[in-house]
Amino acid sequence: MGRRKETQAALEAKEQARDAAQPAAGTIDKDVDRYMKAAIKAIKGRKKFDDEDIIAMDILRYHLRNWRMAAEEVRNHGMLVTGGNGQLAKNPAYDVATTALKMALAIMQDYGLTAMSRKKLTKGEPDPNEPISPLEQFFAENGGYSPLTGKTYP
Repeated sequence: MGRRKETQAALEAKEQARDAAQPAAGTIDKDVDRYMKAAIKAIKGRKKFDDEDIIAMDILRYHLRNWRMAAEEVRNHGMLVTGGNGQLAKNPAYDVATTALKMALAIMQDYGLTAMSRKKLTKGEPDPNEPISPLEQFFAENGGYSPLTGKTYP
């Protein structure tokens, strides 16, 4: 019985440490909001912004926020976590992060927010003087792997 209580106490301490390591939701929201403002500005510079675009940007924000939260979970706890049965298992947050990023990238490509999609929209070579894309800037500021350029930011 004493061993079980120690195990429960150890689990609770581990959970508290994990929660302390999580970024505040407000931090993630601010990062995503900063990206969304830059993305909307870039889109408005190319086309008329209507109600459907506003809805798409809300969906994009939702997926980016989910990706950031899930990616932080994977970063903090790794790809493998101990399941309820004590066995190692894939961290469920990995699937959430992967799905959210795929959904976000699909919307971003539709709106020309990736380097390749901008190139397709303009039907030519990207301007070398063009500023960094909002997505690439997001990765540069927040760390992680950029599927756009293949760079990994600290």
